[in-house]
Amino acid sequence: MPPLPPHVQRARSFVRYCSHDASANLELEWKEQMTYEPREKQAFLAAVKEMTKLFQIRDLDMDVGRSEHGPGWRMAFVGYMVAYKDCFIIDPAGQGMSPSGQKCLTNRQIKEKLKLIPKHKRKSMRKEEKIVHEALQKKDFTFLTKKEGRALLPQGDREYKSDFYVRFEPVSSVDDILNEEKNRKFAYIDFVIRLRGRLVILEVDERQHKGRKDNINSGDMTRIGKIMKALRRDRIDLPILVIRYNPHEHTIEEDGVTRKVKISTLQEKKRRIEKVLAEIESMDLSDIPPFQIEHRYYDAITDANGKEVAIVSQERKYKQILSEILQNNSRTLVPQKRKR
Repeated sequence: MPPLPPHVQRARSFVRYCSHDASANLELEWKEQMTYEPREKQAFLAAVKEMTKLFQIRDLDMDVGRSEHGPGWRMAFVGYMVAYKDCFIIDPAGQGMSPSGQKCLTNRQIKEKLKLIPKHKRKSMRKEEKIVHEALQKKDFTFLTKKEGRALLPQGDREYKSDFYVRFEPVSSVDDILNEEKNRKFAYIDFVIRLRGRLVILEVDERQHKGRKDNINSGDMTRIGKIMKALRRDRIDLPILVIRYNPHEHTIEEDGVTRKVKISTLQEKKRRIEKVLAEIESMDLSDIPPFQIEHRYYDAITDANGKEVAIVSQERKYKQILSEILQNNSRTLVPQKRKR
């Protein structure tokens, strides 16, 4: 099967991205007489033509076709229809015109907006996160899809969500959501796990996020500070444990000697994340403070007690943000009674 034209691939990626748990819900308009009306998708097409919001289609309990199951395929279908102008994304800043005379996005505008989305966030689940997802499934944690969990945090014990959307402040348009490099108004948490009445935020930091522009001067810690502020603002009062997990190589410095720990095979990565999950399961979470952050497989130095300390945690900006988070959270929570 030949590859799809570039403008179709872009439209599909754009719609998939916008279908995440964001506060902006794309408004759609469908053309009455369509160019593309495949016989095997008539039932699905008839259903979605009655819908004017993207999230309605995302959450629809109907498959596109026999081999096209789930929300990802539904979003891909919408993107395809947008690319070929059978469906229109209504937007006040649109340079095109819908059949009803409303302003809508053109393929050229979609191309420009897509440039604002980091490439690593255009896919629903990246390779390293998929390994974590499979490890959680292996340990009998329950995955909540966007449809099942909506915008809520996991409610049941051993439930988890991926790519959980957290809004730092209200957004006013699709542009605010897409232009995250400039505005930084929201974040996606890789994994949020509910475990014994606590929340575990598990971030998969490929190669410790070294060299990333958004991680300059403890950028990852700044992001965690904003996430914590947003969660507490939304009255999420549970104790929160943050685990920053690096699935790649790292170094350990001890007595002035630096040792490199390499990891290359898929089996090694699976064993590593399984070990991390086993450590989380074995923790006495009833005694964790309102906020706690730990690093796994980060570049580290060994202190006088033989404990590995992540080098990134010794940065001045990191310590400053951590102090602010701890101060803000020390007066946030009401102690919970332990279950006997």
